[in-house]
Amino acid sequence: MTTARELMTPGATCIDADDDAAEIMRTTAEHEVRRLPVIDGHALVGVVARADVARSLPDPGSANSSKRSPADTQARVAGRELGTPSAFVTEEA
Repeated sequence: MTTARELMTPGATCIDADDDAAEIMRTTAEHEVRRLPVIDGHALVGVVARADVARSLPDPGSANSSKRSPADTQARVAGRELGTPSAFVTEEA
């Protein structure tokens, strides 16, 4: 049976839980990935995807979209607010 260790990508690129959306987008583009592990200190706290960032931006058709630019919104949204929380077992069975 193939194990997760055999399938994983070692040395994954991570972002800090307090990195803003602009940093998330830059890092995903630079490393050509769609998802990034989010860490807080040394703890894995979740995963964030480019799609999470896109969903956080205002709808271009909404009444409030003219009041705030996408860049302004991106700068205010951090990795800890966007990602999927982790659900990991930390002890080996």
